[in-house]
Amino acid sequence: MDDSTLCWPLYFACRLLPCYKLLAGRGFTDCDKAKALFVKSYRSADQEERISLLVEATELCPGYIRPYELVGHHYFKTGDNAKAVGYLRKAAELGSGNHKLYHVLAEALFRQQDWMRPIGIW
Repeated sequence: MDDSTLCWPLYFACRLLPCYKLLAGRGFTDCDKAKALFVKSYRSADQEERISLLVEATELCPGYIRPYELVGHHYFKTGDNAKAVGYLRKAAELGSGNHKLYHVLAEALFRQQDWMRPIGIW
């Protein structure tokens, strides 16, 4: 048996795992729904719909970091620094490993002229 005959059953098993969770009676959790909304947001052509889907994902699964990063970066690009700082700070508190996030957060705080707040002095 070669490698290609082993790959196909494994591939289909991994693709059917979410369906198995439903059939087994577990159902989807809110974090599963949040990940589905995250994927749906990538397929959306409308920017406002994309942001609303990501915000809904953050409400369903507050520990899911990536939507916070994307929403915060969107608000940073549009110039709404107060909202950007809120979302980016939440992503940083959750422990994001995205180094760009910390640079964008620092720049948003700099734009707000809130220099001492990120490092906790005063």
